[in-house]
Amino acid sequence: MESTAFITPRLLCKLAGTEDLHTVERIHIHCSKSSGKVIKHIEGLEALTGVKHLSLAGNAIPRIVNLHCLTTLVSLDLSHNQLTTVEGLGTLHCLQTLKLNHNRITHLGGLVRCTRGGEGAADAVAGASRSAGSHRGASSKTRTTTRGKSAASEIGTG
Repeated sequence: MESTAFITPRLLCKLAGTEDLHTVERIHIHCSKSSGKVIKHIEGLEALTGVKHLSLAGNAIPRIVNLHCLTTLVSLDLSHNQLTTVEGLGTLHCLQTLKLNHNRITHLGGLVRCTRGGEGAADAVAGASRSAGSHRGASSKTRTTTRGKSAASEIGTG
């Protein structure tokens, strides 16, 4: 049986290879399958004030929370988790790339708040909503606009 692993400063230092977490620009946070542990909660990321690329792929995260402090985040990978809704991204003003493939997403309300622009953004979100409800395991690529910048989103329900 899998036990829950928690994101702690010690774990972040180990994964980043440094004690100075404020200087980390890229990090992948994941527990190996052989450890018998799984990350289920996004927490403890406050020290990553300079992170630009964050991967939380391959965990068991059901909700997007506690990312408001990562204001420099440019890319976020939440693929291969257990997400059902997209929310909690409104403060990520620098976000350009969001990967959500291989989740169980049925609602993209939080993505609508992150997009701005004309019909292109609205069409991208509408298309992503349709594909999110499509075949299990399917993946669909969507281009949308995040704070006026082009962003690629991968939406899947796998």
